[in-house]
This record gives sequence, structure tokens and C-alpha cells, in this order.
Amino acid sequence: MRELAIRPSHFYGEAFLQPDLKDVARFSMFSGLLLAAGLSLLETAVGRSWTVAAVSLILLLTLPFLFLLASYVWAYFMKTTASLLGETVPFDTARVVAGYSMAGLLPLMLGRFGSWLALATILLQVLGLERGLGCSRFKATVLTLFPTAIAALFSLFYTFMFEVF
Repeated sequence: MRELAIRPSHFYGEAFLQPDLKDVARFSMFSGLLLAAGLSLLETAVGRSWTVAAVSLILLLTLPFLFLLASYVWAYFMKTTASLLGETVPFDTARVVAGYSMAGLLPLMLGRFGSWLALATILLQVLGLERGLGCSRFKATVLTLFPTAIAALFSLFYTFMFEVF
């Protein structure tokens, strides 16, 4: 985790030398567990009740698996949107990039202002695709920002539909 935060380019270089999808799954689940633990500690510090304890337990039990599922879904989405651009991103490469970039979501436990640091997920994906595909940083940025933009448009459309109608 420390190596990914300090030297992400070097981290991905080593990760793609011997890609192990079990390590990727463990890493994304560990990221989910850390986020659940951080959110649980913050909520427990604010208020101590049975409701907070129940929500904390649910977070600790479900968030690691949701992070794992989200990394698979995002890898498939990256692969699909790359094919829309006429590019080929192997699913295993996208899976490694998506799994390790889940650590970029950890600042979500810092509250409203610290959650902006979660945009580091995009940077981690750019560096991962650059190393995994051996392409330019510009191409990796396009392959990362295109699915991000489509997901943002879908969420805006969804929000708009329920706010207006």
C-alpha cells in the first residue's frame, strides 16, 4: 500500500512483471476493509449507539466484497469502452489496474473535503495502464478518462431523471 502511494509507476512496473490476480483481489478487498474500518471508527467517535454498531458491522462485512465486485465491473467497463475507441485492453490488464487503483478511494473516509483526494484513483489508473499496456501517458489518460466520463454522464442522467420527474 505504501509503495503504491509513494511510487505508483514503480509499483505497477513490478505488478505487471508477474501479475497475480489473487493478489489483486486481496489488495482490493483489503482496501475495502480499510475504508470500512476508517468509516466505522469515525462514526463510532461521533455517536455510540446500536445503530452505529450495526452499520459498522455491515460495512465491515460487505465493503470488501463490494470493492472486489466493483474492480471486476470497472475492468470490464474499461475493456468495453476501449473497444469503442478501437483499442484493445486485455481483461487481465484492466483487472490489475482496477484492483490496485481501488486504494485511491481510501480518502473517502476523510469527509467532504478529503474525499476530493479520491480522484487519485484516476491517476493510479493512468499510471497502471501506461505500464500494463506499454503505451504513452496520453493514450493511457484517454483510455482512463473515457470510461470515467461515460460513468459520470450516466450518473448525471440518472440524477437528472429523478430530480426533474
